[in-house]
Amino acid sequence: MRVLREGRHVPMKDHPEFPNMRMSCPESEWTAHDNELIAPDVGLQLILVDSMDDDMSHQIMVYESAKHIWETIKLLMEETEDVKQNRLDILTSQYEAFKSFPGESITQIFERLNKLLNELSIHGKNYP
Repeated sequence: MRVLREGRHVPMKDHPEFPNMRMSCPESEWTAHDNELIAPDVGLQLILVDSMDDDMSHQIMVYESAKHIWETIKLLMEETEDVKQNRLDILTSQYEAFKSFPGESITQIFERLNKLLNELSIHGKNYP
């Protein structure tokens, strides 16, 4: 997506004192076309913030562009090989010790197991 690669559209205007120079426009001077070009960034920001848990949302919602939010998410989610292996070991142990809890419905059991299997798959371990 262009917004994540190039960043947010910045409306520009000619500089009043320097003829061959451009400067950013204040929001009060944005045109309808500028608003159309900015809309994908705003929409993507909302999607990114809404898709994160509360802790992550609070860390990223202060940024002004979807690109900056995305870069921050990538940085925060980056793991070393040791961390990845440790996470895989924990998930494997959880899978091997998986059992239902008292009062848990079949749907709840399935949802927990499905989530666990998805996380294992993300980390490269698949169970048939």
